[in-house]
Amino acid sequence: MKYKATPGPITADLDWLRTPVTGNWSSSQVNDEKPLYVFLSSGTASRCGLAMGGNLKTIDDVGIHNGNLFAGSVRQYDVLILGHEEYVTKQEYHQFKQFVASGGRIVAMSGNTFWAEVAYSKSTGIETFVSGHGFAFKGVYDWRSDSKPFDRESMNWFGSAFAHGMPHLRGAIIKGGHVGLAMMSVFHKDLAFTGYSYPHSESNYVGNFTNTQLIAAFYHNSPGSGAPHFRMPDLPVDAYEHKYVKGEVICLCIFGENLVGHDKETQFFLLYSSMRGFDPSPMPHFQPTPPHGPFLDQLTDLYTSVLGQLVKSS
Repeated sequence: MKYKATPGPITADLDWLRTPVTGNWSSSQVNDEKPLYVFLSSGTASRCGLAMGGNLKTIDDVGIHNGNLFAGSVRQYDVLILGHEEYVTKQEYHQFKQFVASGGRIVAMSGNTFWAEVAYSKSTGIETFVSGHGFAFKGVYDWRSDSKPFDRESMNWFGSAFAHGMPHLRGAIIKGGHVGLAMMSVFHKDLAFTGYSYPHSESNYVGNFTNTQLIAAFYHNSPGSGAPHFRMPDLPVDAYEHKYVKGEVICLCIFGENLVGHDKETQFFLLYSSMRGFDPSPMPHFQPTPPHGPFLDQLTDLYTSVLGQLVKSS
């Protein structure tokens, strides 16, 4: 980072802190969310119950900033699937919080969530950096700062915050929760996400264990890979379910959008987290469902028929 060691005000390169917001994003662009979008648009997702253009729609950051998660006080969606949601406006951030409090579910498929604040001007279409990443922008200069604009509040309702560098995670130990129990039932093992070396370092760590159920705990090394015991990160990088008021957050805490295109366990995590409590039909509706039962059987059957690699639990 060019100005990482600069102690005083920074007055050069301030144009880096402002950018026009484009409205012509397409799935052909290369970005962090592309594999997630491609999977959610796939025949696999559709046959398992998530159909893009049917019960699955897209909404962008500007729409959320403008309050489009609600019509008046009525929530317009049941579940939000988030990719790499690193930069948010204050208005957008509180829309996410209100969404969960009102009974919605956020399924966060990435780490480094809500790490920096930006501002958005509807009249100019310009997004401007406000604070985060060790800096705070004062309008005419930038200043070194330890500002973490959303961390404290996120720990309360979201359950986790950015963990900084957590490189080379190599898998996770399944701990429990609705999603963890479903994964163990389907995959018949208590380790997950083990078929890769995960190099990306931008993860979240769990800092609120009230009303929180751990799904899986990520590790650096497992026994037999050069260490006598599991070597865990210094901060708890755990997939989890967190209840807040009437809703919940289900967070993978690592860069799942990098895995969802090829890792079957990540795909199942996304599908089950998004549809648990729903009848997997073209227009699903809320209905409480236990982690083991007709819903899990139906989703497992669908997923097995699509991929031909999973065996239904007996």
